[in-house]
Amino acid sequence: MDLISLSHIPYFYPLAYVVLFIGMMLDAMVFLLAGVFLMAQGYLNPALTLAVIFFGAWAEQVFLYYIGHHLSKSSWVRHWADKIAQRFDHHITEKPFRTFALSKYIYGLHRAVLVRAGMLKMDIKVFIKNSFPGTAIWVAVFSIIAYSVSASYSVLKKYISYAELVPLVVLIVIFIVEYFISRRLKSEL
Repeated sequence: MDLISLSHIPYFYPLAYVVLFIGMMLDAMVFLLAGVFLMAQGYLNPALTLAVIFFGAWAEQVFLYYIGHHLSKSSWVRHWADKIAQRFDHHITEKPFRTFALSKYIYGLHRAVLVRAGMLKMDIKVFIKNSFPGTAIWVAVFSIIAYSVSASYSVLKKYISYAELVPLVVLIVIFIVEYFISRRLKSEL
């Protein structure tokens, strides 16, 4: 038994990259895993897939920065970012690379930190200089993990009749690992 949805990917090849780019702005982890899985299975071009994943993730960061930069005083987004990330203002201004890179691994904090960086009117050049490499590291780490697990899917598929469950299990394991990493990193910030 094969994944039914995978058999239709060649028909929607260009659309897959558009969906992947937009998806990286909505829920980067899920779409990174899906994109790398499809890449490992030979459905998507590796170089193009990794470029779309990276630029989608980075576009999200720039978008959130600009939201923070242009917020009004009474915005509910401002209230949300203040509540979650205001205590990290010193880290955002004094150690932006470290803060952006580590916050990527802390579920629920990353987006608030980016909005807060915009609210603090961080210079766009400083923001780019520090968020770009942080995003590259995050994409590289999770792409390697996702690719390693996805590559084993082909091997497991021959021996397990329910190999379609492997991506689901991998996704669950990565969320659990990310949860524990984020708890530890949150205590370090």
